[in-house]
Amino acid sequence: MKKKILLILILLLVILICTLYTLSNSTKRLSQSSVFIVTQKFYNNGGNVLPEDAHSDVKVINNKPTLIINKAPDVPSDGYRKEIFLLVNQYRRQENIPELQYSFKLEAVAQVRSDEMLLHKYFEHIRPDGRKWSTAYNELNVTYNRAAENLARGFNSAEAAMKAWMKSESHRRNILNPNLKFIGIGVSSNEVDTYFTQEFTG
Repeated sequence: MKKKILLILILLLVILICTLYTLSNSTKRLSQSSVFIVTQKFYNNGGNVLPEDAHSDVKVINNKPTLIINKAPDVPSDGYRKEIFLLVNQYRRQENIPELQYSFKLEAVAQVRSDEMLLHKYFEHIRPDGRKWSTAYNELNVTYNRAAENLARGFNSAEAAMKAWMKSESHRRNILNPNLKFIGIGVSSNEVDTYFTQEFTG
């Protein structure tokens, strides 16, 4: 009788071990599958354009595939740029237009434009050597389907610059253009003047 009970206990133990092993493998497969589903969803982004500076990697951590998303901040960190970016999207929301995504590549282009105007003391949609403003994109290897540029000078706040842009038909059109998806902002100043540049692409 004791032998039968012992055999039954051993059998139950074996069944329990097999069940736990099966469940463990199923969980690993589910975990791996979920990671790649998330990856696909991240890149598809619901059919919307993904921010230019975003990317993701799947890495193995503790023997489990783990999605690592390396995404640049959606909002620039410093004062003028951050204020202008938030105001632009505030105006777009008021008109039921999709918000722009911030691009640090476009910020680099915009900063080149602000810097060169401050350095050469001029204010135009051309480069110091007479070339078109968009050649700054080529120099920084920034590609685009369509692009637009807004300039402002001499304002002592982001809000004042934005109000001036919104009062101008052509500048307002760029800010509210639904075909433009990305923005970068450049600001350059000295003790007497400040140059603001918005670069847009779509």
